[in-house]
Amino acid sequence: MPDGVKDVAELAPRPDGQRVFARALLREVGEPPRGAGGLAAAA
Repeated sequence: MPDGVKDVAELAPRPDGQRVFARALLREVGEPPRGAGGLAAAA
């Protein structure tokens, strides 16, 4: 998560919230599964 974000709900009102959350997940988990659609493409 970006500095200062303590709860993922804080990302909801941000225009880039989905992208920031997807990027954080990929950083922790690794590669997206094959055929994953828009979220993986946004990261």
